[in-house]
Amino acid sequence: MAAAFYEHRPGDEFELDDPRFARLAGTVAERTIATADRRRLAAIEIARVSEAGRCVRTGDEFHLEQLTPTAPPSVLGLPDVRALLTPEQYRLIASDRERPLIIQGRAGSGKTTVALYRVAYLAAPEAAATGAPLDPHRVLIVMFNRALQQFVERSLADVELGAATIDTFHGWALARIRRAYKGDLEIDPTPTAEAAEQGRVTAIKKRLGILAAIDEFVGEQEQRMVLWLTAALQPYRAVSWVDEYRESSGPVVRRLMDLRSKARLARDAASGPKARREAQRLTEIHKVLHAAVGRMTQYKDELLRLFTGTALLAKHLPEVSRTDLAELANYQLRLQRKDPGDRKAGPRIHFDDLAPLLRLIVCKHGGLPDAQHDESVDKYDHLMIDEAQDFGAVELGVLLSIVRSRTGVTVVGDVNQKIVPAADFMGWDELARELGLDGAAVARLEVGHRSSARIMAVADTLTGDTTTAPGRPGPMPRLHCADTPARAHEILVAEVLRLASDHGQGHVAVVTHDREAAASLAATLAREVASHRMAIAVRHGHNKHFTFEPGVTVTNVAQVKGLEFDAVVVLEPTESAYPAAGEQGRRRLYTVMTRAKFELVFIASDEPSALLKPAMEAGLVDVVEPESVPAFETLDDDPF
Repeated sequence: MAAAFYEHRPGDEFELDDPRFARLAGTVAERTIATADRRRLAAIEIARVSEAGRCVRTGDEFHLEQLTPTAPPSVLGLPDVRALLTPEQYRLIASDRERPLIIQGRAGSGKTTVALYRVAYLAAPEAAATGAPLDPHRVLIVMFNRALQQFVERSLADVELGAATIDTFHGWALARIRRAYKGDLEIDPTPTAEAAEQGRVTAIKKRLGILAAIDEFVGEQEQRMVLWLTAALQPYRAVSWVDEYRESSGPVVRRLMDLRSKARLARDAASGPKARREAQRLTEIHKVLHAAVGRMTQYKDELLRLFTGTALLAKHLPEVSRTDLAELANYQLRLQRKDPGDRKAGPRIHFDDLAPLLRLIVCKHGGLPDAQHDESVDKYDHLMIDEAQDFGAVELGVLLSIVRSRTGVTVVGDVNQKIVPAADFMGWDELARELGLDGAAVARLEVGHRSSARIMAVADTLTGDTTTAPGRPGPMPRLHCADTPARAHEILVAEVLRLASDHGQGHVAVVTHDREAAASLAATLAREVASHRMAIAVRHGHNKHFTFEPGVTVTNVAQVKGLEFDAVVVLEPTESAYPAAGEQGRRRLYTVMTRAKFELVFIASDEPSALLKPAMEAGLVDVVEPESVPAFETLDDDPF
């Protein structure tokens, strides 16, 4: 029945033929969409072959929808778009479960929601015509930041994915690494380098060539281990164990552990007149193999060796200069060694080290090990990656290596919303090829569900997108040009009070360019709003402290990716904050303005960014100039 609903319109002939059900055929006479708001019927939309109409609730009565745009109902999580799905979106959700899926699309097109419904569809028993449905416990959902994670987490229970693991990459990777071995591990929160150096180092660590460098690093390490193992087993007449290792297949540490288990079992089973001597020999063999495992799992030391091995890195990163590789080596030494004379690496690493460190571990184990149960490794049955354009190649490579099959992958993103400069995104088709997603369907969603048509018209001037997709009506975006920062702040207070009043139970965001400005502004704005005796909650939104309740959230650009608000106020959209040169300013401005569902307001005390000029010249933005200063005139020159 879902296929008939999503694929057809009134007047269309349809046929439903599934081997599990009776065949059904006919003509669609009427298509009805009922919308709920807070457990009450909010609207009814009915379409027939020759007519269509929509009734909406006002209080306890229904009336035909007015032409005057009204704000859509506010929701506290991802919107329920099931009644709004286009045929293309429905086909993605119900597509072949034996193929991976890459979903790209414009802001607000429902990419994340469609991806979640896709995973929920795979987990639904009634959707699995053959085979077992997906177990939500075996699903990993990776989000861009903590705020987006919390936003999406609210909706998991609604789509019956409450048992799935949802986390940011860094949060998930750190937890898995700490489970993988018993060594100390600390994320150093203090800057180890200047911003420019940190940026160059981060960019190198995220490059695709690092994956190949790690593979060769482990291969060379394995060769040295085999030579050591041969010599260490020689006194116990056990060189044949080395031959057995060579003849086996699989990740290096798993093969060593299998041999170690074999030695232990053989020792425990030793019997006969020479059992004691044989048990002693097998005990020593077990010790040798255990030592080999230990020497192959010193991950922090290996990470240091990897990033200070400039010759190996130069081989796999020909586009990176020797100077930058030397800078990386010096940086890593400062980070991981407390004393230059120390032979062993200390516990400190950076967030950028989590992906390469986890890649080392997975490469040696073939999955995610658990130090408490090191005889087995773990993998997920399905992986969903949101905002993939801001993940580096190493992070994507690690994630794809911990899913049982590449068919169990759903990747979501929009290159126009890429805001992490160091993540050198390669493009969707290249991603499918380089990371082995053979047969992946790369789909693009065009229809926006979030922002009004007028907001998307302004956003499209940044991307050059000429697609004329239908959109919800709404007021024209407004740009307030203030002559001083003090006047801009006055306008901000007035707009916040107006928006909070107009949207009632809605959620308004005030977005600054940087985090520090957001934290101080939130406190100031809360005091000023309180002075007007209005019961409006004003808070600072950052990471796990982000709240999606009605009120006003003051936050910064990096925090709003993937989120949505009833209204958005962009503070100081100037050239310095959103430069027209290069891609970064354009992508950041596009990301922040497409968070708004109904109203978008800009407030600038300096010249607006040149990125807004095309929309202003096209009349897509209502520009409010500073109030003119009256000229002084006098008609009386007599003394006072």
